[in-house]
Amino acid sequence: MSKSEITTDLLLDTLTDDDFDLIDTQISAIKKKRMALNPNLPVTGSPSLPSESME
Repeated sequence: MSKSEITTDLLLDTLTDDDFDLIDTQISAIKKKRMALNPNLPVTGSPSLPSESME
C-alpha cells in the first residue's frame, strides 16, 4: 500500500479501539520526552479520539 492510499477515511474505517489506544499511548510518550528535553514548552491536552465518541 502506498502512502497516497492511506487516507483519513481508510484509517477511521479500519483502525480498532486498541489501535487508537496504542497511538494515544505513543503520543503521550513523545510529549513526555519532549517536555523532559524542554520544560518551557506549553502543555496541551490530548485530542479526542473517534473511539471515545463512539462509545
